[in-house]
Parts: sequence; C-alpha cells; structure tokens
Amino acid sequence: MNLNSIFWFLPFVLLLVACNGKREFEEKYVSGTGLTERIEYYPDGNIKAKGFLKDGVLDGTLKIYYPNGQLKEETNYSKGMPVGWSYEYRENGKYYRFEDRYKAAQRIRYVSSPVNRTVLK
Repeated sequence: MNLNSIFWFLPFVLLLVACNGKREFEEKYVSGTGLTERIEYYPDGNIKAKGFLKDGVLDGTLKIYYPNGQLKEETNYSKGMPVGWSYEYRENGKYYRFEDRYKAAQRIRYVSSPVNRTVLK
C-alpha cells in the first residue's frame, strides 16, 4: 500500500471506529404535527427516555425508563413545563403520583401516597 492510498483509507477506518453502532439519541420528525420525537438510549441500547419536542421544547408525554427497560417516570409537558399529575414508578411495582407547581422561581411538589400496581412496559 502506498502513502497516497493510506490517506484515502484512513478516514474511512476512523469513521467506522467512531461510529461503533452505539447511539446516544435519535430524533424523528412526526409529519403534519409539528412535533419531533426524541429517543435517548443507555450505552447497552435500551431506551432511556422518550418524548416529543415542539420548537425544541418538551410538549406531550415524556417517559423515562430504568436500564432494564421498565418504566420509571411519566410526565406530561406543555411548552416545556410539566402539567397535571406525573407518575414515578418503582421497580417493586409501587408508583407515586405527584404534581409540580411553580410559584415565582420555587418548585412545589405535591405527592399522593404510593399505590401497588402492575407496571406495563
């Protein structure tokens, strides 16, 4: 192999090493809605979080997952702010319902008591 062919071959090798197939996130535009779906991944490829953005701001349901794929948290957003009740799921099957409200720059979290429930993926 001469020096000239090494210079052509080297960038492709570096690109293959850099793109080892592991993705941190992906974004897909949802046609006709004005929304972009964003999915973030753990290093092993399992989904870490899934939600929708409108003009770069959270809008719709955001779901966050444990590394094992089980649902961890579910929150509804409108224009980047949480709205209504959110749910935090524990690995033992219990979940907590909470609502975040804001007064000036202070966040106040209202929490209901835990409830046993079967969590679906």
